[in-house]
Amino acid sequence: ATAYSAKGLTPSQTKALLINALSSNNSLVIVNILRSEMDETGGGHFSPIAAYDPKSEQVLFMDVASYRYGPTWVPLDKLYNAMHTIDGSFYRGFIVVSRSA
Repeated sequence: ATAYSAKGLTPSQTKALLINALSSNNSLVIVNILRSEMDETGGGHFSPIAAYDPKSEQVLFMDVASYRYGPTWVPLDKLYNAMHTIDGSFYRGFIVVSRSA
């Protein structure tokens, strides 16, 4: 697993890393977001993203709190802003989990 802090990444770097991970059959992505930045109620939250749509520049956010929010397409810039927030003394970000070769 590799963790990425949104503090050290530009939106274009984040996009490239996410697209690379989502295009692999051996990786999954878990994001740490601040819900209020995604127009939802609540605070910090972890959920996986499952896909990227290049036409709309959106990711499929698979909210694990499906009793409140279901899977939804989120603009990449909104996801970046939700990750580029502080959690305690660290910035949020994402984790890419890959299967070993």
